[in-house]
Amino acid sequence: EQLVYHVAAHEVGHAIYNLRNVDKCLAFPSISLEEPRAELTAMFTLKLLHEKHGLPLPKLQTALAHFCLDGLRYFDKFDSSGLRPYIIFQIYAYKVYAQTGYLTLHPTSGLLVLDESKTLAALDIFSNCFLRILDGMDKADGQALQQILETEMAPENDFVRAVLQLLPSRKRKR
Repeated sequence: EQLVYHVAAHEVGHAIYNLRNVDKCLAFPSISLEEPRAELTAMFTLKLLHEKHGLPLPKLQTALAHFCLDGLRYFDKFDSSGLRPYIIFQIYAYKVYAQTGYLTLHPTSGLLVLDESKTLAALDIFSNCFLRILDGMDKADGQALQQILETEMAPENDFVRAVLQLLPSRKRKR
């Protein structure tokens, strides 16, 4: 199912919405936002499948949980420059998960707690960001796209830093 709901939609996003079409208006390498935008394509597709084509809520919840858990794989390679565009998306995603309450830290154990009831709230925020990126692309507004990337997506917050510290690979670096 992850191939259907994640990988296929991600790759279709590259084919349809490739940022190389607006390279000339960007002050940064398009790949920096291309991968996050492709991931957002998959999130937007999930939301549409649920709203318009009857993807049942339990399947939607499972698909987003897979996305969320997949992020840990990227965080495990946080310092990889080759994976940086994917990591930027995961930083953004984990900020959204925290903002919506989809993902929290357990108050006593400090472990991650996932609340599936917040799935739609998280997908709404992802979809809004996706549509703003498309709008910036349509308008060839490199400044708006750069702002989304550099001020909204890429900066880590306390929640992301706490999640990173939970990973065995990061604990060894302390």
